[in-house]
Amino acid sequence: MTEYFSIKASVIKWACFRAGEMYSALMEDKKFANLKKENKGYVQLTMSTLQRLSKLLRYPVAYFFFEEPVYDYDKLSINDFRKFPNSSEPKNNIDLKEQIDYCIGHQDWFREYIQDYDPVYFKFNSKFSITDDPIAVARSISDFLHLETINSLNISMFFKSLKEKLENHYILIESSKVLKNTKYRLNLDEFRGFALADKKVPLIFINANDSSHGQIFTLFHELGHICLGVSGVSDTDLFSKVKTEKWCNEFAANILMPKDAITRDYQEIKDLEQLISNSQKKYHVSSFAFLIRLLNLNLIKEEQFKIKYEEAEEKYKNFITKQNEDKKNGGGNYYNSVKSRESQLFAKSVILSTLSGETTYRDALNLLDIKTIKTFNKLSSTQWSF
Repeated sequence: MTEYFSIKASVIKWACFRAGEMYSALMEDKKFANLKKENKGYVQLTMSTLQRLSKLLRYPVAYFFFEEPVYDYDKLSINDFRKFPNSSEPKNNIDLKEQIDYCIGHQDWFREYIQDYDPVYFKFNSKFSITDDPIAVARSISDFLHLETINSLNISMFFKSLKEKLENHYILIESSKVLKNTKYRLNLDEFRGFALADKKVPLIFINANDSSHGQIFTLFHELGHICLGVSGVSDTDLFSKVKTEKWCNEFAANILMPKDAITRDYQEIKDLEQLISNSQKKYHVSSFAFLIRLLNLNLIKEEQFKIKYEEAEEKYKNFITKQNEDKKNGGGNYYNSVKSRESQLFAKSVILSTLSGETTYRDALNLLDIKTIKTFNKLSSTQWSF
């Protein structure tokens, strides 16, 4: 005999609103036909129907049994340093929260896995505070990582080399255009990256919907968070007044665009257009970041800055529009998706742990968010090159 449960309709309606689904549309769906039979504020649903609702609305089955919605379900587990102008703050953090929780799961697994190998962790984890000079800290980190050895003019190779250097020190670097299920696209207006600080195995996540230049700046901004030992979702505003964000922006700017190098280029190249163009190839930074750097170093007048910044904004808007229109980027097969989004260090560790029998295949598929053993085997056969 089929068992039915009394569920308050208002809870489902709230969950629909939260997930951007129309309750009226669900009522017309045959799978949710009982929603039409509301009686005294309640509907009678089977467990299988509740499970389908849970998956569709991204809301735990158990919470449907409550008399009131769990309003703070989407509350982030880390600091939120974002400041949204003109009251344009997103209604919820569903995608962001899911991505953070997913990464925390990776970090927890990797911390436990690596402890048996007596690794030498990144010595600057949680070493500094915002009272320390970000310029001096940037210099120390740059020297330690030997960033001057990365001379590639190819931005993809430059970015890859940066991530490899950091992962060699057990800092997990993950990035994605979409959530792990490849359906929901991560909103660049909502966040560009976040950091999960840890004294042993910190993690940096980068929203891959941004330009390559933007992702590189985000990488170092988040590294600033790691050095400060402060987890959090970073503000998207490069002019952020939040103390932590301001420190991390200055830290990133000084690593990528050293004062002496920028000043020397400015003196040698008098044409501003050429200077900006060269900077993108030489320093692998966006026009935004470079212009702000020139302004902060008093190498450009504010009037010039405003004109060039507006031009850069227009180009960036066009880039974002193209990104949003490119729906194909929201999907893709699982193999390519895993290769592009997961930390190489993490993925290799899961594969090695599984092949050695320490981790079950079921757990490995869940950790890497892949569906089949076939895909796992394909990954494992190329584990040192993806």
